[in-house]
Amino acid sequence: MSDQEVSKSKVEAVNLAPAAATPICPIKGGAHKALASVLMSRSVRRLQRDHRGYPVPFMVVQSPINLAVIDPLRHREGAQRKLCGVCGERLGNKKWFVGGNITVTNRLFLTLPMHEECARYSLRVCPFLSNPAMKYRNEAVAGSANPNVSPTRPHAFYLLRTNGYTTAVIEDTRYIMANEWEYAEEWRDGERVSLDKV
Repeated sequence: MSDQEVSKSKVEAVNLAPAAATPICPIKGGAHKALASVLMSRSVRRLQRDHRGYPVPFMVVQSPINLAVIDPLRHREGAQRKLCGVCGERLGNKKWFVGGNITVTNRLFLTLPMHEECARYSLRVCPFLSNPAMKYRNEAVAGSANPNVSPTRPHAFYLLRTNGYTTAVIEDTRYIMANEWEYAEEWRDGERVSLDKV
């Protein structure tokens, strides 16, 4: 797969976790309840867990575990081999993404695409995606903050389906550029609120 160079002027902020941001979550948030109540697929069940019991997605730093930082080597491998960003297994013809409202338009992601069941599980269980009390703490975890990524959490997330993607390198950062959307759902606070064919 070759990288597609995209001019900076065409790039809008991406409402996903910057590589240098760490989410903070109140203990009483609903995400912890979802962890116990949402069924896991076989592929998610086999993942290692963090100290709270959350599955550790394939695409993040594994040692030490940091759910807020995407591992660049795993990201490159996943993009080239078409692996799911959550479970690390091969994707089928349909690729599913989760992002904020800006990504619906610009189709640029820092995260890898997912299987449908992995994306739906993430929307219901991931503390950042399902808990409105989550926010970013600007803190250098692995390198400098990404200027092309919004530091604020969107009020809604979208589950988006496409048939493929390419990679784009913008200012030394590798993005996944999704093909046109075939389907979209809006999610808030870990629940689907609307669906629409794009």
